[in-house]
Amino acid sequence: MNLPTTGRRVLVSGASRGLGRAVARAFAANGDRVAVHYGSRAADAPPA
Repeated sequence: MNLPTTGRRVLVSGASRGLGRAVARAFAANGDRVAVHYGSRAADAPPA
């Protein structure tokens, strides 16, 4: 993913697995501050 700016605040919904997780990681790797949301229990979510 080619992202032109860094330091943004980003909210990713559905980020516990699959595409949402990949998007959250891409934003984080770009230097953005990422908040994630998912629809399952926190104990079930894999570490980011």
